[in-house]
Order: sequence, then structure tokens, then C-alpha cells
Amino acid sequence: LLCNAWGNVNLESRYLRLLEKHPIDGVLLVPSGRKDGELVHVLQSFSLPFLALDRRIEGLSLPLITCDNEEGMAMATRHLLRMGRRRIAFITGKRETSTSVERLQGYRRALEEEGLAFQDELVIEGDFSFQSGFEAGKRILTMSEKVDAILAANDFMALGVMDCLKRSGVKIPEDISVVGYDDVWLGRIYEPSLTTVRQPILEMCELAVNTLLRFIQEGKSTPFERVFKPELIVRESSLVSVERGGGF
Repeated sequence: LLCNAWGNVNLESRYLRLLEKHPIDGVLLVPSGRKDGELVHVLQSFSLPFLALDRRIEGLSLPLITCDNEEGMAMATRHLLRMGRRRIAFITGKRETSTSVERLQGYRRALEEEGLAFQDELVIEGDFSFQSGFEAGKRILTMSEKVDAILAANDFMALGVMDCLKRSGVKIPEDISVVGYDDVWLGRIYEPSLTTVRQPILEMCELAVNTLLRFIQEGKSTPFERVFKPELIVRESSLVSVERGGGF
């Protein structure tokens, strides 16, 4: 059974209560990542073996398999800094989701490690959609001080901002470099191809299913956390001719 809550935490709680009433052996949960009292209560009393994938819920100890979102975005930021970019805008996903929060933290940490100040005006909230990336691009183009690079919290927003830039006559990466997150297939064939951060999704999902099957055999879930390492994939959207400080 597949239940899609579309990031609605109330629907998540309703679906979990509904699933408990059916002859189901276990649940693989990709939560919205939002802290919600009702959802926390449902999960604390949940009678079925379950495992959370990708996103964490603040204040709740879960069996969780995820990727190091903070380090992934720090890697992407450091790449742009090595390329000589200094005024880097960041497009967040929905601010309340754990993946969006962690990726913003990675961006901030990498800037501060380089001695650059974190600037609130360079952070624009999106919602992980192509359209929100496009709208963020329009805002970036109206900033009084020119931006020379853009990081997006996922690839669809990165592609949206690239579409906006290209329609405005901005050259990528000569004028503005763009980096996304997730390595969706469309980013590989887009022109220019999209630099991004890849998560080992296949390995994460295989471990999630195998662990959930073990929980089902044992009749219960055990809280733990496994964090996979991300990988930076450098492509044309950030690949200027000279990288400061060495090779990739």
C-alpha cells in the first residue's frame, strides 16, 4: 500500500492510524520532517514495526536511515568557493523539513569556515518545486548587489532557477554558477548539465527494506540511526575554466 501525504503532517498521522487497522506487517515512512505533537504521539504508540527514511523528526528517537545533508551542502558550497565564487545565494526547501534545515546549515558552515559572513538576504525560501526555483531566480536577478552563484536545496529548484536565468540572458556558469541537490536524471541531460550532490538512494532503500523485514520478524522496531555519505557530482553548470586551489 502506498500513502502519499504530500508533506501534510496531519495526513501522515491519519494514514498511520488507518494502516494500524489493516493487516499490515510493517511501515516504511518518509516523513515530512516537521515537528508535530500529534505525529509524535502516533509514532510513540505505533503498534506496527516501522522505519523512517531520509528525514528525521526533531525530538523523537526513531529507527532512521538518512544521508548527511549538512555535509553534502557544505561540499557543494566549498566547490563554488574553490571556483572563486563569493556572493552565493541559497534557495531553501520548505523551512520546516529536516532536509532543508540541514542543507541550509551546511551552506552556512562552509561560508563561515572560509571566513565569509552568512547573509540572510541571500537566503530565499522555496518549496522544492521547479516553479519556486524560477520565482527565486527572478528575485535574485533584482538584488542590488550581483550574485555570482546559486545553491538550491534540490535539483528541481536548481533547474527552475536555471530556466529563469537563461530566459533573462544570463550565461551559466560564466555569469552565475548553479548547483542543485539529489542528482535527478533531468539534470544530467539539461543544458548546461547540472552540478549536484548525489545521495546513495539505492543503497539507502535496500538497507531500509532489509532492516524493516528484520523488525517484522522480531515483532518490533529498535531506534537507531544510519547516516550515509553524499557525493558531489561536478558538471557544466558550475565548471568554470579555472578552479582556485587545485583539481576536483
